[in-house]
Amino acid sequence: MSQFEIRMQEASRQLFELAEAEYAEEERVAALAEEERVAALAEEERVASLAEEEVEEDVQEGVPPSPQRRILPTEPVNPPPAAASQSPRGLPVRLHDSFVCQCHEIDWLTPLKNGGDIVYNYTDGTPSIQCIPIVGHGMPCGDRVNLGHITSEQAIAICRYYRWDDPNTKMPRDLIDFMRKWDKENPYDSRFDINHPDHYLNHYQSLQELIDHLQDPSLYSFSPIQGTTDVFQAQADINEIEALKQASLESQQT
Repeated sequence: MSQFEIRMQEASRQLFELAEAEYAEEERVAALAEEERVAALAEEERVASLAEEEVEEDVQEGVPPSPQRRILPTEPVNPPPAAASQSPRGLPVRLHDSFVCQCHEIDWLTPLKNGGDIVYNYTDGTPSIQCIPIVGHGMPCGDRVNLGHITSEQAIAICRYYRWDDPNTKMPRDLIDFMRKWDKENPYDSRFDINHPDHYLNHYQSLQELIDHLQDPSLYSFSPIQGTTDVFQAQADINEIEALKQASLESQQT
C-alpha cells in the first residue's frame, strides 16, 4: 500500500471517529434535555397538586363560600401604596388597571330572602355556584382567591366587599349581622323568607332591630316576631296570604 493510501485511510478513520463523537454528544445533550423536560413536568404536577390541596382545604365542596371568602372591586383598581405593592408570596398586589371587581353582581342578601339558606344568587336570580364560571356573569372575588387567580392580599387591597370590619365595606350590614350574630341552627326560618308575612323587614328596619327586640321584648309595642321553622306550615301561610290577595283583587274588579 502506497504512502498516499495510508494517509487517506488514516484521514477517513479520524473523520469517522469525529462523526461518532459528535453523534454521541448530540445523544447526551438530547438525553439531558429530556431529563430536564421530565423534571419540569413533574414539578408542574407537584405545584398543581399542592394548589388543588390548598383549594380543597379552603373550600367546602358544594357549599358557596361565605362573603368573607368571596373576594375583588367594583371600579377599576387604583394602584396600592408602594409599601404594600408586594405580597408575602412575592406576587404583586396591584392588578392590571382594567381589572374590575365583580362582587357587585352577587345578591348578598339571598340568605335573608330564601329562608336562611346560605347560598347566593346573582342579582338577576341566576344561582351562583362556588368556584364555577357562569356564562354571562362575573366570578366573585372569593372564588378567585380560592382558585388561586388572585391572592388574599390582593383582595384586601382592591375589594370593597372583602373586609367586613372596613367602615367603607359594601357588604350589606344585615348579612354581616346574620353571619356573625344569628343562630343558624335551623335550616329554615320564616323571618328570612321574603314571601312570608313574618319576614323581618315587614316589621323592622334592620336585622339588628329584630335581634335587639328578641333580647328586650319591651322595645316595641308588639311582641318579638318569632317566625316558624316548619317549611310546610310556612308555605301554608304563604298560600293563605296569596289566596286572600287574589280574592281581594277579584272583589275590586266586580
